[in-house]
This record gives sequence, structure tokens and C-alpha cells, in this order.
Amino acid sequence: MTWNVRPEGMVYPQSVQIPLDPFVSASDSSAHQLLQAGQWLRLLLFVSGAKRILEIGTGSGYLTAVMAQEVKASGGWVFSVDPSQKTAADARQRWESLDADDAIQQGVGEVDALLAQRLPDSFDCIVQNSHRCVLENQLDHCLRVLRVGGFVAAFRPQTAEDWMGSGNWAPANDAFVQRLAGCTALETLYVPGAEGLLVARKPEPLGGVISHEYLD
Repeated sequence: MTWNVRPEGMVYPQSVQIPLDPFVSASDSSAHQLLQAGQWLRLLLFVSGAKRILEIGTGSGYLTAVMAQEVKASGGWVFSVDPSQKTAADARQRWESLDADDAIQQGVGEVDALLAQRLPDSFDCIVQNSHRCVLENQLDHCLRVLRVGGFVAAFRPQTAEDWMGSGNWAPANDAFVQRLAGCTALETLYVPGAEGLLVARKPEPLGGVISHEYLD
């Protein structure tokens, strides 16, 4: 990967067109992790061909914008849910300032209630992005709204040292990652060196019976 270093010291991969500046300060220690997370998500979406993305936890909105940019050319979109009105409003303001909001939808409120409103097979990919949005039955909701052949992705640094030395990049998804890794209904792959990216695929049922959404 080729990197560009801007005069103010911010580092950008050439292939990313969403600038970090509106989302993090130049001194924020999470900048590098966000860039790497964005690259891995773009790769996952490209390889999987996912078009309908659910993001659980909006955060700064940077990863939302990166994913939306990746899928909008093919008619895709990102549905980002968060319990915080302020978090959602701040992210929306950043997206609008960059004209990056045309492929982004928002849901604000209790995450379990928002997911319960969605139909089965609603999403091709689900990204868990916040410790504030991890619920006891959240994985069950994810399995219901994820289409057969779709993916769930969550980030988790690999060691305790990574947790302690990563500034704002806290062990946000540890509980969700543990449940995801132990879910026998999914095929999981842990990607070392990718800030602990765990990717899980919803396989076809025994007998090869798959959903109509998957056939589409």
C-alpha cells in the first residue's frame, strides 16, 4: 500500500477518498487504526459484493462514509444505527459537509428495537462498531436480518498491550466478538494484523436451501 503524508502530519492511503480531518483531530491516536479499518472494510465489501450494509454504532461517521463510498456506485447503501441523538447528528453534519450522505441512512434509538423492525434477510453485511450498542440478544437479531451468504464483521485489537496503547481505540467490541467467535451458526475467520478483524459468514442451510434474497 502506498501512503501520502500531508504537511500537517496526517497519513492517508492513496485509495481512500474520504478525508479524516472532519472526523478526527491530527493528534488523535486512533487515526491510523481508522484508516486500516476502512481499508479492510472496503476490501470485504468489494470481495463479497455486498450492497446493503448495517453498521451498529455510528461513531465519528468515518467508517460509515468509507463504506457508503464503496457501495453507492452499485446502488448500495449503509444503514447506520446508534442510540445517541448527538452522535447521529454530528456524523450527519460531517457527511453533508463532504457530500457523502447520499448513500447513508440513519436509525437513532434503542438498537434492539431498530433491528427488530427490519425484515429477515435485509442486509448483506453487518459491521459492529461500538461498545455502547452491544446487547445480550444482539447477535440473534443480526442472524435474523443477515441474508444467507452474508457477513458480520467486528474489530478487536489482538493483545492487552494493543488495548492499552491505542488511545481512543478501546476494546469496544470484546463482548460481541466473543459471542461472534463462539457462534456455531456462523463460519468465522480471524484476520491477524488487521486490528483484530473477525469476519463471520452465514452459511447455507444443510440441504442447500437458501433464501430468495441470496438468489437475487
